[in-house]
Amino acid sequence: MVGLPLLAIALTTTQLVLASYCNNVALQAAVDGASIAALADGGGQRGTEAALATIDALLPNTKPQVDLVRHTGGVATWQATVRLESPVLLLGLIPISQSAEVIDENQN
Repeated sequence: MVGLPLLAIALTTTQLVLASYCNNVALQAAVDGASIAALADGGGQRGTEAALATIDALLPNTKPQVDLVRHTGGVATWQATVRLESPVLLLGLIPISQSAEVIDENQN
């Protein structure tokens, strides 16, 4: 009788740890993508490639969606948004989304 509740606690804990890891990977990929895009010789394509490379290295079996947008009103910035789904069955129902915004070095 004790085994089933302990198994449920162990599985829930594992899923929460994996969800936290996926959230951190999404945030790091968004920061990498926006940072590379904002460099003087960067751009949207290079930023997207950097974000995808980060996700492929840290979570190879996911299908991420990376959106990079350049905002030009006032100070020009690049905003990267990364969305991915957790590879765990129960938490796969909850999409993970993180954004990062970086000031663009090319202020023209």
